[in-house]
Amino acid sequence: MGSMVYMVICIFETIYKLKKVRIGYEELKRNYKDVLSDLEISEAFQDDRLFDEANKSARRGLTGWSIAWGVLLLLCVLIIELYTTNRGLLVWLWNKMF
Repeated sequence: MGSMVYMVICIFETIYKLKKVRIGYEELKRNYKDVLSDLEISEAFQDDRLFDEANKSARRGLTGWSIAWGVLLLLCVLIIELYTTNRGLLVWLWNKMF
């Protein structure tokens, strides 16, 4: 259970950091508004293509690692259940959820 809580906290922290990076990126672009035209800013930042690709990659990684973590956690629970004589963990979880 603690592992799932930690995973959820890590997911929220990563999403928060991605938002902070987006805000910083937008602030950086705004700092150039007084010096460069919108066309020059768009050209310099390559229409945000590099940032968008990095953001998509980070989100895909977050999704992939979250799925892997969940599957491994479930696999660990199932292995423990299969190799112990007292198979009470799944019954306990079932009773708690329903």
